[in-house]
Amino acid sequence: MLSYKIKFNFEDDGHQSLIFESNEKPFKGESFWIEENGTHQEYKVNDVQKVVVRKEGSSATLEYHCRIEKSDIRSIPIGFK
Repeated sequence: MLSYKIKFNFEDDGHQSLIFESNEKPFKGESFWIEENGTHQEYKVNDVQKVVVRKEGSSATLEYHCRIEKSDIRSIPIGFK
């Protein structure tokens, strides 16, 4: 299977970026749980950009850079008409 390089950039500056590989491409609106120091928080992908990163010579790799923000499933409004 082909794996994709993914970089999560947090909206708040208190976190460092997360870089990892996945067999799935990320998409806008997707939710993730990130576990850190025994606690977990839900994050939502706000933006996805394809970035070609040049290596030595003429080689390069494709990365997906995602902008993510904290999400709370309870705060999602439900509209009725």
